[in-house]
Amino acid sequence: MNCIPLRSPSKSMVLRCPGKTLVWGKALAIAILALSFIGSAFASQGTLVANGLNQPRGAIRWNGSVWIADIANGFCRIDSGSLNLATCFTPGTGQPELDGNLVYITDSAGATGVWRLTMNAVTSTIDASVILAPNGGLAGNLPQSVSLGPDGKLYVSFTTTGDIKRITNPTGDPLTQQVEQVGKAASGGGPVNAIAFVNNDLYIADTGLIGLERITNAAGCRGNCNAASVFGNIGVSNSLSSDRTRYLYMENGTRVLRYDATTTNSVVIFSSSGIQNGATFGYGQVWGVTADVPTGDVFIGGDPTPAGAATNNRGSLYVVTAPATTEGLVDTGFGPPPPPPSPTPFPTPAKTGNLYAAGITQPGGLNWIGTHVWVSDASQGFCRVDPSSPGVAALSNCFKPTATFVAGQTSFDAARNFIYVPDAATASSGIYRVAYIPLTESLGASVNLGNGNLQPTAVAVAPEGSLFIGGRPNGNINKITTPSTTPSAPVRIATTSNGLGVRAMVFIANDLYLAETVNVTVIIRASPSLTKGKAVIVGLPTSGAQRGQLPLLNVTTPLSLAADVSNPTRPLLYVGSDTTLGLPGPGQIDLWNTFLQTDTLWANSGLIGAILTEFANPSGVAVAPDGTLYVADDPSVTSTGTTAIPGQGHIYNVTP
Repeated sequence: MNCIPLRSPSKSMVLRCPGKTLVWGKALAIAILALSFIGSAFASQGTLVANGLNQPRGAIRWNGSVWIADIANGFCRIDSGSLNLATCFTPGTGQPELDGNLVYITDSAGATGVWRLTMNAVTSTIDASVILAPNGGLAGNLPQSVSLGPDGKLYVSFTTTGDIKRITNPTGDPLTQQVEQVGKAASGGGPVNAIAFVNNDLYIADTGLIGLERITNAAGCRGNCNAASVFGNIGVSNSLSSDRTRYLYMENGTRVLRYDATTTNSVVIFSSSGIQNGATFGYGQVWGVTADVPTGDVFIGGDPTPAGAATNNRGSLYVVTAPATTEGLVDTGFGPPPPPPSPTPFPTPAKTGNLYAAGITQPGGLNWIGTHVWVSDASQGFCRVDPSSPGVAALSNCFKPTATFVAGQTSFDAARNFIYVPDAATASSGIYRVAYIPLTESLGASVNLGNGNLQPTAVAVAPEGSLFIGGRPNGNINKITTPSTTPSAPVRIATTSNGLGVRAMVFIANDLYLAETVNVTVIIRASPSLTKGKAVIVGLPTSGAQRGQLPLLNVTTPLSLAADVSNPTRPLLYVGSDTTLGLPGPGQIDLWNTFLQTDTLWANSGLIGAILTEFANPSGVAVAPDGTLYVADDPSVTSTGTTAIPGQGHIYNVTP
């Protein structure tokens, strides 16, 4: 099956296949395309360069080494098929542009601007880095891609706007550089993920229209040049690159197309798959395409991870060496109208849990550590749960350093055997680092890290060991870089989506998920080096959704979060929520597939003896290694968050 992605007014993925045109959601369409393109008979296949990448945005070959822009780790050298993290320039996440021993690259996430890197030919490392045109106001719009023009100026596209701008004298003193307006993408808005010159014409990947556009003779523009569509119906949104004189290479979903700019409509399939250990693999979603002008080789970076989802080191970089073999012309005309959407399938019935422990009070979170579930109990502190008989809780090893201490949502650093426990009381005594003793599954000495002024309610240990803190009074997300040694002062690195507090937080790879007051949100690539960010709502409808359409992740009043990363290529997020906090139900647990971007109602009740009981205020969830989900609730919690009747909470276990 040889299917071609087309643009759809609804922004769904439209696939034209022999004899039919099909419409799917984007995630499903990408998966189908990945299968359909494997084993292409004629287009050149890529040779594996590296694995373990994250949405690779482009690569360069310099001084015998290959460097890649990785959305999670930055601009890094590849050694022996892997990122050499010691070489990474972390702000460098956009598509790189090579000019002699200089590399121009954008910080597409951290809002620092456009960078010029000077490479060292002896050590094959980065000698120096400077921000270009620091007074030009580029950083606020999140620069995304750069391309050197025939006039020697550096052209820039952005994430938050459709503007195309250029920096004068990019090799000179940054304080003398000026920023000039060139024009706009045809859609008028961003993001514009990629730009590339062929001779004097600037080609644009406009995400707003998911098509290829062009500004003719861009060097002559003085701010009033709007891009015109070239092939608006061919899906191009992530990446472009060129040999500068004839060929333009374009990302097209899970494959790469080549456009011959010397003709009017010659678009061919350039490459659809790569080779690893003799086996053929689909690229997944192509995020970066880069032509190596001196050799004619083309680098292709793919990753099945969708935009906005957790980055899990599943991407790969391939190279198609010149001369390349192409496959057939691509139809650049519009296809027939899409068929009406299929009926919505009936939902799968929610699972029912069994009572695991009773008698707890207003749980502030659950955590699975060792072979036990641990609970943040408002009365007894942070405790291990030892059920002595079905439905009876025996809480042991409780940590309650002060009489007024109220345990919030904790986080376990398995690499260092520390548990971080916030005091969620209004008059908080701070965050405690408590030693965990694996042999006895008990608690050791504790250290108060302070920061009670933040009124911490939840903490999360990042993959590199830093500690992220969410609080009650505002939407600030703070970070302690060295919590396991001599803690540094907390630094605010992000805010919630609505400026209000956080009830729970958890990392999936480098992305930090938050249970805010109304929505579940995510701070993309919060770890390791984010300095300024804002949480975005998880599961919003696509831009083509109808007015009033429910979000894909449809929860009210999220209270708790837990991650299941047992399959790193398909990480799952459990969300405990309640319709109205303070009333006895109905509460529920949703299962959010971060890869497919799908929501499943997982569980909403448990058996107490033979009585089916709705969850009420499920403010704690945890996942055991065997996939069992533990849910803690308390039907006696009032709307003000205080406890009406102590000891009325439950813990249920829900089998997979």
